[in-house]
Amino acid sequence: MTNTSGFDSVLVVCAILSDEYDTLHDVLAPYCQRIKTLYRHTGTEYPKLLSNTKLTFLQDIVDAGTSCAEHNDEDFYLMLTNADICLTSNFYTELSHDLARSNRTALSINRKVLPKSELNISSSLNDKQSTPHSAAQKVWQQAHDLIDKGEYKTHGGYDCFIMHAAVVKSFNFGSQFVGYPFWGTNIDFALHIMAKGYKNVRSKGTSWGTYHLGNDNNWMPSNMLNPDDGMMTEWKQFRKEDLAYLAWCPVMGYPPQDRITLQNAINCGKWFRPLTNDTVTAFVNDGYASMYLKKIAKHLKFTSEGLPIVRWKRKSNPKTRQSWIQKWG
Repeated sequence: MTNTSGFDSVLVVCAILSDEYDTLHDVLAPYCQRIKTLYRHTGTEYPKLLSNTKLTFLQDIVDAGTSCAEHNDEDFYLMLTNADICLTSNFYTELSHDLARSNRTALSINRKVLPKSELNISSSLNDKQSTPHSAAQKVWQQAHDLIDKGEYKTHGGYDCFIMHAAVVKSFNFGSQFVGYPFWGTNIDFALHIMAKGYKNVRSKGTSWGTYHLGNDNNWMPSNMLNPDDGMMTEWKQFRKEDLAYLAWCPVMGYPPQDRITLQNAINCGKWFRPLTNDTVTAFVNDGYASMYLKKIAKHLKFTSEGLPIVRWKRKSNPKTRQSWIQKWG
């Protein structure tokens, strides 16, 4: 349904957990040129805190994608996005034009949000005369009719990234996992530093881009900037030495109220904290420190204690983050 002209080839790689392989393989096979198996998730890595979760790690997903590149091929782009993100019919054509015009090595795309109330999703899926594929095609066509009419809203998050192979090699994703903040903001931050000409494309202002059926912002906690103490009891489940990493996560704009977001925020702090006594953050891979140092001053500064502050976003400051740890940790 989406034209792939503009690139020599487009390889769709679907990364799924090993215990979901039998259930999902036959469903995905018609649409995925490669199906890669992932063997770890948040439940296996954090059995005491997140035993009931199965969220996959970004680095594992990226490794699954890069492993499918042709041998010795270092001139390709990797696109990382969620399974529920849809592409407009001219996505790859317009993407290739944008990359060629700007000579940029990475970009991200904010999705359009289509109102579910205007889509006959249930009737299409419940139509006994339709196959699952034809039902999906009907919904796809309805979605594009709404896009043509301009009946959509914008979304502020980050959930689609396109990166050249050289950029993918320059930094790592640490222990961040999908599905919970603050992984999208962190990748956006890293690409500002490690990529050439990086920009965020707002789908709302273009005839192309990505879209999502309905809005899913209900994960955002209520009263998130000034939560009641009773909402913060999950912090007591974590070790103080792990909570200390929160002071190193400058993109954390509010104190997490659930243990899943809290764990990802801790992982964010580990990702930003330098491995040695310098200002090269842990997400920079070996051999790329000079590239990082040339551009870091524009985006990040450090306090006298070494704690990072993001220059270009209104997020929390180190003093505030430390006060959260003292108050609820």
